[in-house]
Amino acid sequence: MVSWVNYVHEKFGVQKTTADRRQRDVVLAMSTKDGAFKAADIKQLDANIAAQYATKTPKTITRDMNRLKKLGLVETGPAGYRAKIEIMLAFLPTSINRPAPKQAEAALIDERQLELGLTLPTG
Repeated sequence: MVSWVNYVHEKFGVQKTTADRRQRDVVLAMSTKDGAFKAADIKQLDANIAAQYATKTPKTITRDMNRLKKLGLVETGPAGYRAKIEIMLAFLPTSINRPAPKQAEAALIDERQLELGLTLPTG
């Protein structure tokens, strides 16, 4: 999760406007909760977000979510908006992204490697 927070901060760079801070806070708040959020629910993610949107119109939420989509931090689906935390998988080692082969698959791989002379028989 720390890497996600760092990634979000990096995406905003040195921009420190009120809108930038609000958008950053929204995507970080979304990432602490499961599921997707309708635009009307964004204002209620937490007390901090509610305070930031208290004097804003629904158009501000739309504008903020469009910016977050453009930055690649959120995506839209039938259920609403959601944080794209899964993009952090690209930064993980391949072995974590790829599940270990099943035992039968592993046996076939070992057999094929023996046929090709790539491994030494054991036992």
